[in-house]
Amino acid sequence: RVIIDTAPTGLCVVRRSDGKVLIENQRAQQWPGTARLVAAMAGQHDGVENGESHLEIEGRHLQIGFVSTRYQAEDVRLYAFNDITRHIEDAQALEEARHAADTANEAKTLFLATMSHEIRTPLYGVLGTLELLGLTDLDPHQKTYLHTIQRSSATLFQLISDVLDVSKIESGQMAIEAVDFCPLDMLEDTLHTYAAFAQRKGLQLYSCIDPRLPDCLMGDPMRIRQILNNLVSNAIKFTDIGRVVIRARVMALDAEHVDLEWQVTDSGVGIPEAQQAKLFDLFYQAPDTASEGGAGLGLPICRWLAQMMDGEIRVVSEPGLGSSFTLKMRLPLCCGTLTNLPLIEPSPTPVYVQAPVRELAQSMSDWLNRLGIAAALAATTQEKDSRHAVLVDLLPSEPAKPWGGQRVLCLPGAHSPPLH
Repeated sequence: RVIIDTAPTGLCVVRRSDGKVLIENQRAQQWPGTARLVAAMAGQHDGVENGESHLEIEGRHLQIGFVSTRYQAEDVRLYAFNDITRHIEDAQALEEARHAADTANEAKTLFLATMSHEIRTPLYGVLGTLELLGLTDLDPHQKTYLHTIQRSSATLFQLISDVLDVSKIESGQMAIEAVDFCPLDMLEDTLHTYAAFAQRKGLQLYSCIDPRLPDCLMGDPMRIRQILNNLVSNAIKFTDIGRVVIRARVMALDAEHVDLEWQVTDSGVGIPEAQQAKLFDLFYQAPDTASEGGAGLGLPICRWLAQMMDGEIRVVSEPGLGSSFTLKMRLPLCCGTLTNLPLIEPSPTPVYVQAPVRELAQSMSDWLNRLGIAAALAATTQEKDSRHAVLVDLLPSEPAKPWGGQRVLCLPGAHSPPLH
């Protein structure tokens, strides 16, 4: 009896045979008739040893729990009930506040999207006029000023585009398409876009393509290209010496789908491990990269786009050695795409392959072998077999090196094969 009277919650004991209230404490008596109402509920719980229910009495919400037991040699139920009105009201207020916050966030997103679009429209006119101005006769000082304005305008345009993309993604307005595209053409476009940028910095920019890469896939080439462009742009921006490589690897291939890895690797400054987890956070900029400009939106957008296409993006980096960003995707093949290319009879004309980077030469050799041409790397200068031709590839940023071909021509037993 003492335990029931001093309990911090409403308690009452109800006899199971007739529903009579045997005991109720003072907290239970705060709501007149509650015990009788609980007793009336007893008939609803026949055969149930314990459980929980809710009651609403005069605008108050009660949470009721019961358990079967014995009291003074009789079968009874012990009912405990709490007033959860405040909890429910707080939950309703929280839901209303959340709804108001969502509404305000949607309004903010719509405002940003609208303003970004309205700002970008006149900026097109500025960029176009600057391009026309560059075609006129300008003295060296004027050209310097013009280039500064063009770079600043391009940075502003990219920032506005990123803000617009973030607004679209947050508001659910970003749509992912599924159209036919050629992945090889897309990679070539990316290389051509950034070739001049890499050449100005004296960097090697090239791609290594898996020979098994299908020629036609279904996906959103614009968004995939957007991710690759961002990764390549960052790689060139933060690399002063060395190279930037774009790789396309086929990880798995069947009659309907291909698992691809797009990888952008550089020999730049690298990223400390503590900062790598933050790279994909909105507005985050590594301390050593803030001077390069930007607002920290590019990589978060890349991750969002990858996830929207059921892919993922990850980074591996080591300070002083460079970084590697990998985009993994599973894409369907276009109708009629061949997954097993027909075997080609080996060509009777063997060739050597030479490139400034062994990895690039190996990639070219793999492609030639795929086409049925017996290819070997020109670096194996001690081999005594003769080749009918030498395929020499010089990267755009590489000066001509006639000694490269000369070394091949001097192979023992060689007969001065032509260079291509």
